[in-house]
Amino acid sequence: METVTRLPTQTHDWGEDLTICHLVMPHHVACCAYPVTDWLAENMPAAPVNIMDQYRLENFCDPHGSNYR
Repeated sequence: METVTRLPTQTHDWGEDLTICHLVMPHHVACCAYPVTDWLAENMPAAPVNIMDQYRLENFCDPHGSNYR
């Protein structure tokens, strides 16, 4: 938890706006996702949270798209 909460805590302490993106790994809901979301609810209730079940950067995947690298 120390590693997961360090950067959001610092960013929040600096007064910066942030959106939390949390990738939920298979079979790690009860052990990892719940503690993280509980911590966020207690410590950063106003921060927007994006809970993801997969990580996809579609805008960078199309070789014909303007964002492709």
